[in-house]
Amino acid sequence: MPKRLALDPGVREWALSRLSGIAFTSLISGVTEAAFLVVLARVAFSLTEKADSIEMPVLGRIGLGTGLLISLCLVLLRLVAGVLGNSQSAALIADVVADNRRALASAFLRSSWEVQQGERVGKLQELLTTYSAQGATLIMSLIAAIAAGFSLVALIATAVAVDPIGAGLVVVTIAC
Repeated sequence: MPKRLALDPGVREWALSRLSGIAFTSLISGVTEAAFLVVLARVAFSLTEKADSIEMPVLGRIGLGTGLLISLCLVLLRLVAGVLGNSQSAALIADVVADNRRALASAFLRSSWEVQQGERVGKLQELLTTYSAQGATLIMSLIAAIAAGFSLVALIATAVAVDPIGAGLVVVTIAC
């Protein structure tokens, strides 16, 4: 029975650290996106009512210009968090693929000559490409799940902070 390749514990810790960073940037993205939607909706409602200011949960009463400026800042912060999260994701995927390829090539080269000759032609190349691609797909799926989960938590938390009763009714309605 062939031995399974195992990641070095240092690699696991590094990958978990990267995944934690991705989770954090996803949470920041979700919070900024939700805050942007709240501010922009309140500005839009105040425009339809011909009001010159809006009431914000944390900031109190602010002018429409200030609300639009806050919206712009939130969009820029969301953009920065998105770029940071995507760069962390790309780096993690590239490192996992490189680590898989390095481990497979090392295991093949450390094997005996008889084992190497017993494999069909192209087996190493197939492992280096197909196995690594499957590892990259797995990591991308994990990253997508983490990002979606933390963004959802941020959106729900913001909804509860803005309107606890309304958010509670929506959550109960969806759950039932």
